[in-house]
Amino acid sequence: MSVPWYEPFGMVPIEAAVCGVPSIVSSVGGHLDTVVDEVTGLLVPPRDPAGLARRLRRLLRGADLRARLGAAGTHQARAYTWESLARTMQTHYQEVRESVAHLVPRIAPSTA
Repeated sequence: MSVPWYEPFGMVPIEAAVCGVPSIVSSVGGHLDTVVDEVTGLLVPPRDPAGLARRLRRLLRGADLRARLGAAGTHQARAYTWESLARTMQTHYQEVRESVAHLVPRIAPSTA
């Protein structure tokens, strides 16, 4: 569970997902990138203790829900390995490089 009012990224849901544990997180910032509501975890509006309590009860009482969210979260967490992130960054850099290649003058090889 990670329910801050502000979270730029947040490793808690990813670390939990790697272990197959579903998360309940506040629907703010980076949590919206790492948790898909009802798929890989449960989102709760910030500053909503009653909503948090309802989601906690659902998760505690729902073994099938915990298993489904945990499995989906584990699968999604693979996108956050160092290898996966490095491949993604390499792809983005290559796309940028190709998009500006026409702006860089070509220099002929030296014949000297």
